[in-house]
Amino acid sequence: MQKNTFSEQFVTLSDGATIHVVTSGHGEPALVPCVGSSPPFERTFGDELKKNIQFNFIEVRGTSRSSGDTSDVGSLDRIADDLDEVRKILGFEKVISLGQSRNGIMAAHYAAKYPESVLRLVTFGTPNSLDALKNNDYWEKYADDERRRLRTENEAAMEREEIFKFDTPDKLVRLFELESPIYFYDPNNSMADWFDVSLLSKTMEAVFESNEKWADFRFIETLKKLKVPALIAYGKYDFMVSPLPKPGEPIDGKAGLFRGIPGVQVEVFEKSGHFPYWEEEQAFADCYRDWVADLR
Repeated sequence: MQKNTFSEQFVTLSDGATIHVVTSGHGEPALVPCVGSSPPFERTFGDELKKNIQFNFIEVRGTSRSSGDTSDVGSLDRIADDLDEVRKILGFEKVISLGQSRNGIMAAHYAAKYPESVLRLVTFGTPNSLDALKNNDYWEKYADDERRRLRTENEAAMEREEIFKFDTPDKLVRLFELESPIYFYDPNNSMADWFDVSLLSKTMEAVFESNEKWADFRFIETLKKLKVPALIAYGKYDFMVSPLPKPGEPIDGKAGLFRGIPGVQVEVFEKSGHFPYWEEEQAFADCYRDWVADLR
Protein backbone atom coordinates (compact mmCIF):
# COMPACT_ATOMS: atom_id res chain seq x y z
CA MET A 1 0.00 0.00 0.00
CA GLN A 2 1.24 3.47 -0.85
CA LYS A 3 1.94 5.85 1.98
CA ASN A 4 -0.16 8.99 2.07
CA THR A 5 1.77 12.04 0.97
CA PHE A 6 1.78 15.18 3.10
CA SER A 7 3.09 18.64 2.32
CA GLU A 8 2.41 22.21 3.39
CA GLN A 9 3.12 25.31 1.34
CA PHE A 10 2.12 28.84 0.46
CA VAL A 11 1.35 29.61 -3.18
CA THR A 12 1.47 33.17 -4.48
CA LEU A 13 -1.31 34.40 -6.77
CA SER A 14 -0.93 36.91 -9.56
CA ASP A 15 -2.05 39.82 -7.35
CA GLY A 16 0.45 38.90 -4.62
CA ALA A 17 -1.96 37.09 -2.30
CA THR A 18 -0.44 34.10 -0.52
CA ILE A 19 -2.67 31.05 -0.10
CA HIS A 20 -1.95 28.34 2.46
CA VAL A 21 -2.27 24.80 1.06
CA VAL A 22 -1.93 21.45 2.84
CA THR A 23 -1.76 18.34 0.62
CA SER A 24 -2.48 14.85 1.89
CA GLY A 25 -3.26 11.53 0.20
CA HIS A 26 -2.76 10.29 -3.32
CA GLY A 27 -4.91 9.65 -6.37
CA GLU A 28 -7.01 12.18 -8.23
CA PRO A 29 -6.45 15.73 -6.92
CA ALA A 30 -9.22 17.50 -5.02
CA LEU A 31 -9.39 21.16 -4.09
CA VAL A 32 -11.00 21.57 -0.67
CA PRO A 33 -11.69 25.28 0.03
CA CYS A 34 -11.89 26.20 3.71
CA VAL A 35 -13.47 29.43 4.91
CA GLY A 36 -11.14 29.75 7.84
CA SER A 37 -8.64 27.22 9.11
CA SER A 38 -8.12 23.85 7.46
CA PRO A 39 -7.11 21.62 10.46
CA PRO A 40 -10.68 20.35 11.12
CA PHE A 41 -10.72 18.90 7.61
CA GLU A 42 -7.09 17.79 7.51
CA ARG A 43 -7.80 15.77 10.67
CA THR A 44 -11.06 14.14 9.59
CA PHE A 45 -10.61 13.00 5.98
CA GLY A 46 -9.14 9.58 6.74
CA ASP A 47 -6.78 7.11 5.15
CA GLU A 48 -9.51 5.13 3.38
CA LEU A 49 -10.50 8.16 1.31
CA LYS A 50 -6.86 9.13 0.77
CA LYS A 51 -6.33 5.88 -1.14
CA ASN A 52 -8.17 7.43 -4.09
CA ILE A 53 -8.11 11.18 -3.50
CA GLN A 54 -5.26 13.63 -3.00
CA PHE A 55 -6.77 16.32 -0.79
CA ASN A 56 -5.50 19.88 -1.18
CA PHE A 57 -6.91 21.88 1.73
CA ILE A 58 -6.98 25.56 0.80
CA GLU A 59 -7.49 28.36 3.30
CA VAL A 60 -9.17 30.98 1.17
CA ARG A 61 -7.93 34.55 0.81
CA GLY A 62 -7.96 36.65 3.96
CA THR A 63 -8.66 33.76 6.34
CA SER A 64 -6.43 31.90 8.78
CA ARG A 65 -2.88 31.75 7.32
CA SER A 66 -3.75 33.08 3.84
CA SER A 67 -3.28 36.75 2.96
CA GLY A 68 -4.13 39.15 0.18
CA ASP A 69 -6.45 41.99 -0.72
CA THR A 70 -9.54 41.45 1.43
CA SER A 71 -11.74 44.19 -0.03
CA ASP A 72 -14.01 41.47 -1.41
CA VAL A 73 -13.09 38.63 0.93
CA GLY A 74 -15.90 36.11 0.98
CA SER A 75 -17.02 36.87 -2.59
CA LEU A 76 -17.85 33.53 -4.20
CA ASP A 77 -16.64 34.74 -7.60
CA ARG A 78 -13.33 35.88 -6.11
CA ILE A 79 -12.92 32.58 -4.26
CA ALA A 80 -13.62 30.62 -7.46
CA ASP A 81 -11.07 32.70 -9.39
CA ASP A 82 -8.48 32.12 -6.66
CA LEU A 83 -9.16 28.38 -6.61
CA ASP A 84 -8.64 28.10 -10.34
CA GLU A 85 -5.37 29.99 -10.10
CA VAL A 86 -4.24 27.68 -7.28
CA ARG A 87 -5.16 24.71 -9.47
CA LYS A 88 -2.91 25.98 -12.25
CA ILE A 89 -0.02 26.72 -9.87
CA LEU A 90 -0.26 23.21 -8.41
CA GLY A 91 -0.11 21.81 -11.93
CA PHE A 92 -3.48 20.05 -12.08
CA GLU A 93 -5.34 19.84 -15.38
CA LYS A 94 -8.63 18.97 -13.68
CA VAL A 95 -9.67 18.53 -10.06
CA ILE A 96 -12.44 17.24 -7.86
CA SER A 97 -14.18 20.20 -6.23
CA LEU A 98 -14.98 19.06 -2.70
CA GLY A 99 -16.44 20.73 0.37
CA GLN A 100 -18.22 20.07 3.65
CA SER A 101 -21.09 22.18 5.01
CA ARG A 102 -20.69 25.87 4.06
CA ASN A 103 -17.40 25.01 2.37
CA GLY A 104 -19.52 23.00 -0.07
CA ILE A 105 -21.02 26.32 -1.14
CA MET A 106 -17.59 27.42 -2.37
CA ALA A 107 -16.92 24.04 -3.97
CA ALA A 108 -20.25 24.11 -5.82
CA HIS A 109 -19.77 27.67 -7.04
CA TYR A 110 -16.28 26.84 -8.31
CA ALA A 111 -17.57 23.77 -10.17
CA ALA A 112 -20.34 25.82 -11.74
CA LYS A 113 -18.06 28.70 -12.77
CA TYR A 114 -15.13 26.61 -14.02
CA PRO A 115 -16.58 23.33 -15.39
CA GLU A 116 -13.61 22.94 -17.73
CA SER A 117 -11.34 22.68 -14.68
CA VAL A 118 -13.47 20.26 -12.65
CA LEU A 119 -13.84 16.49 -12.91
CA ARG A 120 -16.73 16.25 -10.49
CA LEU A 121 -18.30 17.90 -7.43
CA VAL A 122 -18.54 16.20 -4.01
CA THR A 123 -20.22 17.82 -1.00
CA PHE A 124 -21.22 16.78 2.51
CA GLY A 125 -23.95 18.40 4.59
CA THR A 126 -24.18 21.49 2.39
CA PRO A 127 -27.30 23.62 3.00
CA ASN A 128 -29.54 24.86 0.24
CA SER A 129 -29.10 28.32 1.77
CA LEU A 130 -27.63 29.69 4.97
CA ASP A 131 -31.09 30.52 6.27
CA ALA A 132 -32.01 26.82 5.97
CA LEU A 133 -29.82 25.76 8.91
CA LYS A 134 -31.26 24.00 11.96
CA ASN A 135 -34.52 22.63 10.55
CA ASN A 136 -36.69 22.49 13.67
CA ASP A 137 -39.41 20.47 11.93
CA TYR A 138 -36.86 17.79 11.11
CA TRP A 139 -35.61 17.82 14.71
CA GLU A 140 -39.15 17.39 16.06
CA LYS A 141 -39.75 14.36 13.86
CA TYR A 142 -36.47 12.45 14.19
CA ALA A 143 -34.68 13.44 17.44
CA ASP A 144 -35.02 10.82 20.18
CA ASP A 145 -35.45 11.52 23.90
CA GLU A 146 -31.77 11.15 24.80
CA ARG A 147 -30.70 13.55 22.07
CA ARG A 148 -33.30 16.06 23.23
CA ARG A 149 -32.15 15.76 26.84
CA LEU A 150 -28.51 16.37 25.91
CA ARG A 151 -29.38 19.35 23.76
CA THR A 152 -31.44 20.94 26.56
CA GLU A 153 -28.56 20.47 29.02
CA ASN A 154 -26.04 21.85 26.56
CA GLU A 155 -28.12 24.90 25.69
CA ALA A 156 -28.30 25.73 29.40
CA ALA A 157 -24.50 25.48 29.53
CA MET A 158 -24.24 27.87 26.55
CA GLU A 159 -26.24 30.43 28.51
CA ARG A 160 -24.15 30.03 31.65
CA GLU A 161 -20.88 30.31 29.75
CA GLU A 162 -22.08 33.19 27.52
CA ILE A 163 -20.92 31.26 24.48
CA PHE A 164 -22.59 33.53 21.94
CA LYS A 165 -20.51 36.53 22.91
CA PHE A 166 -17.72 34.90 20.84
CA ASP A 167 -15.29 37.17 22.63
CA THR A 168 -12.56 34.50 22.65
CA PRO A 169 -11.73 31.87 19.99
CA ASP A 170 -12.11 28.97 22.39
CA LYS A 171 -15.81 29.84 22.73
CA LEU A 172 -16.31 28.82 19.09
CA VAL A 173 -14.75 25.43 19.86
CA ARG A 174 -16.93 25.12 22.96
CA LEU A 175 -20.01 25.95 20.89
CA PHE A 176 -19.26 23.12 18.48
CA GLU A 177 -18.71 20.79 21.42
CA LEU A 178 -22.04 21.71 23.02
CA GLU A 179 -23.90 21.42 19.71
CA SER A 180 -22.87 17.77 19.24
CA PRO A 181 -26.50 16.53 19.51
CA ILE A 182 -27.36 18.34 16.28
CA TYR A 183 -24.12 17.46 14.46
CA PHE A 184 -23.51 13.74 15.06
CA TYR A 185 -25.24 10.34 14.84
CA ASP A 186 -23.69 9.66 18.26
CA PRO A 187 -24.71 12.78 20.20
CA ASN A 188 -21.82 12.24 22.63
CA ASN A 189 -19.21 12.79 19.92
CA SER A 190 -17.25 16.01 19.89
CA MET A 191 -15.30 17.98 17.32
CA ALA A 192 -13.40 19.99 19.93
CA ASP A 193 -10.10 18.25 19.14
CA TRP A 194 -10.32 19.05 15.44
CA PHE A 195 -9.44 22.73 15.80
CA ASP A 196 -6.25 24.72 16.17
CA VAL A 197 -7.46 27.47 18.52
CA SER A 198 -4.59 29.76 17.55
CA LEU A 199 -6.08 30.06 14.04
CA LEU A 200 -9.67 30.73 15.01
CA SER A 201 -9.82 34.53 15.37
CA LYS A 202 -9.69 35.07 11.60
CA THR A 203 -11.92 32.03 11.09
CA MET A 204 -14.68 33.64 13.14
CA GLU A 205 -14.37 36.87 11.13
CA ALA A 206 -14.53 34.92 7.86
CA VAL A 207 -17.64 33.00 8.90
CA PHE A 208 -19.47 36.19 9.86
CA GLU A 209 -18.38 37.81 6.56
CA SER A 210 -19.57 34.84 4.49
CA ASN A 211 -22.98 34.88 6.20
CA GLU A 212 -23.56 38.27 4.58
CA LYS A 213 -21.85 37.64 1.23
CA TRP A 214 -23.53 34.28 0.62
CA ALA A 215 -27.06 35.25 1.64
CA ASP A 216 -28.37 34.82 -1.92
CA PHE A 217 -26.71 31.45 -2.58
CA ARG A 218 -29.07 28.58 -3.40
CA PHE A 219 -27.48 25.14 -3.65
CA ILE A 220 -30.28 23.61 -5.71
CA GLU A 221 -30.13 26.36 -8.32
CA THR A 222 -26.35 25.97 -8.54
CA LEU A 223 -26.69 22.20 -9.04
CA LYS A 224 -29.15 22.79 -11.88
CA LYS A 225 -26.48 24.81 -13.69
CA LEU A 226 -23.71 22.26 -13.27
CA LYS A 227 -22.01 20.74 -16.30
CA VAL A 228 -20.13 18.14 -14.23
CA PRO A 229 -21.44 15.18 -12.22
CA ALA A 230 -22.08 15.68 -8.52
CA LEU A 231 -22.25 13.41 -5.47
CA ILE A 232 -24.17 15.10 -2.66
CA ALA A 233 -23.92 13.40 0.75
CA TYR A 234 -26.02 13.95 3.87
CA GLY A 235 -26.37 12.17 7.20
CA LYS A 236 -29.79 11.07 8.42
CA TYR A 237 -28.96 12.50 11.86
CA ASP A 238 -27.75 15.88 10.63
CA PHE A 239 -29.97 18.32 12.48
CA MET A 240 -27.84 21.29 11.40
CA VAL A 241 -28.51 20.67 7.70
CA SER A 242 -31.34 18.17 7.45
CA PRO A 243 -31.22 15.88 4.40
CA LEU A 244 -34.86 16.55 3.56
CA PRO A 245 -36.74 19.80 3.00
CA LYS A 246 -39.57 18.65 5.26
CA PRO A 247 -40.41 15.68 7.50
CA GLY A 248 -42.58 12.89 6.21
CA GLU A 249 -40.75 12.38 2.93
CA PRO A 250 -38.90 9.08 2.51
CA ILE A 251 -35.22 9.28 3.47
CA ASP A 252 -33.95 7.89 0.19
CA GLY A 253 -31.89 10.84 -1.04
CA LYS A 254 -34.06 11.22 -4.13
CA ALA A 255 -36.98 13.19 -2.72
CA GLY A 256 -37.90 16.82 -2.54
CA LEU A 257 -35.65 19.53 -3.86
CA PHE A 258 -33.16 17.21 -5.59
CA ARG A 259 -35.64 15.33 -7.74
CA GLY A 260 -34.90 15.40 -11.45
CA ILE A 261 -31.59 17.29 -11.47
CA PRO A 262 -29.47 15.66 -14.21
CA GLY A 263 -26.05 14.34 -13.21
CA VAL A 264 -26.67 14.70 -9.46
CA GLN A 265 -26.60 11.69 -7.15
CA VAL A 266 -27.72 12.23 -3.56
CA GLU A 267 -26.88 9.74 -0.80
CA VAL A 268 -28.15 9.81 2.78
CA PHE A 269 -26.02 7.87 5.28
CA GLU A 270 -28.02 6.10 7.97
CA LYS A 271 -25.49 6.35 10.84
CA SER A 272 -24.15 9.84 10.20
CA GLY A 273 -24.85 13.41 11.10
CA HIS A 274 -23.10 16.42 9.56
CA PHE A 275 -19.88 14.50 8.76
CA PRO A 276 -20.67 11.27 6.85
CA TYR A 277 -17.13 11.08 5.43
CA TRP A 278 -15.85 10.79 9.04
CA GLU A 279 -18.72 9.03 10.81
CA GLU A 280 -19.07 6.36 8.09
CA GLU A 281 -15.73 6.61 6.33
CA GLN A 282 -15.76 3.10 4.83
CA ALA A 283 -19.37 3.36 3.67
CA PHE A 284 -18.73 6.71 2.04
CA ALA A 285 -15.45 5.52 0.46
CA ASP A 286 -17.28 2.53 -1.06
CA CYS A 287 -20.10 4.77 -2.27
CA TYR A 288 -17.63 7.19 -3.84
CA ARG A 289 -15.69 4.44 -5.63
CA ASP A 290 -18.90 2.89 -6.99
CA TRP A 291 -20.15 6.28 -8.18
CA VAL A 292 -16.90 7.06 -10.00
CA ALA A 293 -16.88 3.58 -11.56
CA ASP A 294 -20.44 4.09 -12.84
CA LEU A 295 -19.45 7.45 -14.37
CA ARG A 296 -16.76 5.71 -16.37
